[in-house]
Amino acid sequence: MIVLLITSLIVAKEWANKAGPGAAGLTKWAMGAAGGATFGMAGRFGRGTVGRAGAAIGDSERLKERAAKGGVGGMAARLILATGRKTGGASFDVRGTPLGGPLEAGKAQKGGFAEFKKKKAEQEAKFAVSLAPSAKAIAKDKTLLGNKAEIDKGVDSLEKEKQRRVGELRSSEELKSAEIKEKSAYDTVSKLEAEVQSTIIPELKAQRLKELEVAKIGLEGIKKEAGEARKRIKEETDRITTDYNTQKEELRATEVKPTSDIRKARFAQTIENSYWTKARGYNYDAAAQIRKGKSAKDKAADILKDLQKEGVIPEEEKPETPPQTTPPAGGTPPTT
Repeated sequence: MIVLLITSLIVAKEWANKAGPGAAGLTKWAMGAAGGATFGMAGRFGRGTVGRAGAAIGDSERLKERAAKGGVGGMAARLILATGRKTGGASFDVRGTPLGGPLEAGKAQKGGFAEFKKKKAEQEAKFAVSLAPSAKAIAKDKTLLGNKAEIDKGVDSLEKEKQRRVGELRSSEELKSAEIKEKSAYDTVSKLEAEVQSTIIPELKAQRLKELEVAKIGLEGIKKEAGEARKRIKEETDRITTDYNTQKEELRATEVKPTSDIRKARFAQTIENSYWTKARGYNYDAAAQIRKGKSAKDKAADILKDLQKEGVIPEEEKPETPPQTTPPAGGTPPTT
């Protein structure tokens, strides 16, 4: 197919040259358009298929691991990695070869599939930056400056959930039943003690004393059961309180991120899961670029520009070029 395309372009160019000098501009434009529609399309197809496969091979973790071990297998792995990376960086555009000059079929598309992924990742990262709220939106809603309100809401939710669970434990049937039995036993002992005090008849008083001793023994057993129930409820309550307090502290320690960062993170996740970007092969690169953001060097450069714009620090002055003196006619000026 490429041979036929080259042949047709050469023939077309030869016929165009016979049309006279007036057709030169039109011929050049037509050749460029034809080259873009043929070689450009072929190159794009090559980058998206063979180039993409080469880039995947050149980034293979398995081959990297094998290459690091050395030996014959390591040398083979290094060769395969180098070949894959070379293929991934190839443009597959015939116009980039020596044939491109005589054909005048337009400029070759530079860079291979690796360059394509890099550019698409930069484009997506640039778009992610544009998702930051405007100054007008921030002025109307201060919560856009950070997720502090969301964190506070989470802390309140945890506190309410803790109170609900602790309340359920303290009103459990086990504890209620133990406390009812304990109160009933106390009432029985108190009643018998009162009767012992008020009874005058010796036989009846002796009988009440025996009943009182039995009631006191029963009370001790019921008090022990109630104490164990309270202990279990307290231990569970303390555990729940500790767990929820730990969660609240972790939530309070969460970094307060501005809405712009939150939206960027969500967009990165969307890009990573997108079937379209997966099909085109740049989903992971774009998501990583969005999450990484600008380098420290770029951030410092932006801060410097802002400070210079606001007049906080003076702008760098360009060195003045010394005035050039024109030597007089007739030779070089005499030296002193």
